[in-house]
Formats: sequence, C-alpha cells, structure tokens
Amino acid sequence: MIESFNNKLFNKYSQFPVEKLIEGLEKVFAQDIDINIVFVKPREIKRLNKDYRGVNSVTDVLSFPLDTKGEVYICPRYVKREFKKDKFSEEILRLSIHGILHLLGYEHKGKFEEGNREEMFDIQEEKVKEVLNLLNGKMYLIVGLGNPGEEYDGNRHNVGYLSLERLEEILKKEDFKTNGWKNEKIFDSITNIFEKNVGGNIKVVLLKPTTFMNNSGMAVRKVLKKYKVLDFSKELIIIHDDLDIPLGQYKIQLEKSPKGHNGVKSIEDHLGTTNFLRVRIGIENRNEKKIPGEKYVLMNFTEDEKVTLYQAIDSALDQLLLNLN
Repeated sequence: MIESFNNKLFNKYSQFPVEKLIEGLEKVFAQDIDINIVFVKPREIKRLNKDYRGVNSVTDVLSFPLDTKGEVYICPRYVKREFKKDKFSEEILRLSIHGILHLLGYEHKGKFEEGNREEMFDIQEEKVKEVLNLLNGKMYLIVGLGNPGEEYDGNRHNVGYLSLERLEEILKKEDFKTNGWKNEKIFDSITNIFEKNVGGNIKVVLLKPTTFMNNSGMAVRKVLKKYKVLDFSKELIIIHDDLDIPLGQYKIQLEKSPKGHNGVKSIEDHLGTTNFLRVRIGIENRNEKKIPGEKYVLMNFTEDEKVTLYQAIDSALDQLLLNLN
C-alpha cells in the first residue's frame, strides 16, 4: 500500500489530484510494499537531510527504510522553484518513484540528467511513463461469459462470447489496434487487447474465460490482477445472457444480475463484490416455460432468434461504448 500525507503542501502548487498520482503508483508498483509519501516544508527536509546525511541544506527528496514501512519525503516548495504547472506534478511523480526505487534497493552514482544511462535512472523513467500512461489513459476489462468448446458455440448461455465477437468488429472499425485473440492458459482465458491513442491511451481487454461457466470468477480474478484493475465499478464490465429479460431486449446496470446465473455468481464470489457493470442480454423466448431454465440455456438459438438477438447485442454495445466514452 502507498499512502500520502500532508497533501495540502502538494495541492498548493498543483490542481492535479494527488489521489490519482498515488493510485497510479500503486498500480505500477504492484508488490507487497508499504510506503508513506510525506510532503514536507523546506525547513523539515533540511533538518532530515542534516540529521541523517550530514548535509545542511534543503533538497527535493529523501527516502528512509523502516522496519515495516518505507518513507519518502518530498519538498513541493523546493520542486516548485524549477517546475511549473503540469511539469510540477510530473516531477513530484518522478521524485516519488526515485525514492521508492531506493527503498527497493536501487542505487546510483551520478545525477539524473540527459545522457546518464545508469540502471536506476532508466528504470525510473520507464516507471514514470507507465504511471503517466495510466493517468492519461483509460482501461476497460470486458468479460463475455460462456462455455468453451464447439458443442456450446450456438448456445443461449454463450451470449457473452457472441457479444465479444461483435464488439471486436466494432473496435476494429473504430481504428483500435489489436494483435488478435490469444490463449493465455496461465490465466484460464482467451484475450484480445485493443489500443488506441486519442489524447491519451485507451486500452480495451476482451476476455473469454476458458473455464466452464460455474468457474468464470477464477479467470476474471487472475486477469484483474494482471492488468492491475482497481476500480471495478469503472473498469470491469461483464456481458452475459439473462433469462429474466425477453429475447430482443437488454439492460446495462451496476450490481444487478439474474439470481440464478452461475457465471455471474462465480465472479461475485471470487471478487468479494457486486460492484461492477453488467450488460444483460435477454434470451427468454419460451412460450409457457415448460423447458427448465438450466436446460433451455444450453439449447441453440433458431435462425429467426439469431436475427433478434444480434439486433439487441448491437444496440447494447452501442449504448455501452457511448456510456464509456
């Protein structure tokens, strides 16, 4: 966990939310570390510099490893002398990363300047770019639920898979770049990553769990960790079939799902939350509901039903992308 303190000293010189900066640092440094980033006045960092380094002067950053938690001290007023507006926030980010790398055991001999290729400074700038990309961009993990295997391809229960295939076509038309579907066995999933740069990087990860429906949560939890998704309510979207909604209709809702959907329940159980967006595609088309639900969802759509289904899927995806934009 990374926490910041005395944030008012940062906010005095920057309109950028310090909370977002810390969130970006946590995503990039996804290790089991506890670090406090403490903003201090010039006289305080001068005292620390003198007491612990024997240097009687103000500096920009100091870091101290403690027993259970490292601390990084930064002087915003000192940084403000050289860096204005957006460059100020970027330099605070750079100094935070510099201090964290020291706590992780990295050292350097020279100063940070153009042409210095010391390992620590190379890693520092890579991390700065990673965090800036996260802060300036958007990332969505869109999961389509279904069962793997050709025998399930046309099932009503595989609407999530079908929806991702339609979404793939839409994203390509919107000039998103992709290298296609990839089977990631270690994550129990097939993924397709789309990226586009429009004033900030946008990444959309399409995910088909390769576990069976009842274990969908296993794959989702693994991939969430891989892509460092923290805010489920904004970054995680589940697309699934819904027996509570008639064929041809859909609903896009936060936290609301059909009670008997085992795939959605598995995700909720593995994540320990219901706070994510669901795209609920209706599949109910039984006249008298004589066919049990668990059997009905494993039946294939008729050709006429497919026409109605895909119209609903396309409408749902159009609304979803509009909402995300």
